[in-house]
Amino acid sequence: MNQNLHPSRTLGTFAGLNICAMILVFFFCPETKLWTLEELDGVFDKTAMEFMRHRARYLKNLFRFYVLRDTKVEFEDLYEELPEPARPYYGAAAT
Repeated sequence: MNQNLHPSRTLGTFAGLNICAMILVFFFCPETKLWTLEELDGVFDKTAMEFMRHRARYLKNLFRFYVLRDTKVEFEDLYEELPEPARPYYGAAAT
């Protein structure tokens, strides 16, 4: 590939493909960190379209909260039916 393209174009192509992959992973791959195998059934019971709609609303709310500084934004939970202690914890590393 470097023989046919200039190295900067090769790097640009690689960066573009990585951005596409990041978007696809964000919209199609649910987080499974810290879930037990039994709870993962509840995570994967949601359809892909449900999950994608939830992630789109999440992005919209992030934009409203951080860019527009709207403090009244409520982030909804897709997995409300799962027990509270079983939900993933995104704070400090667990000890």
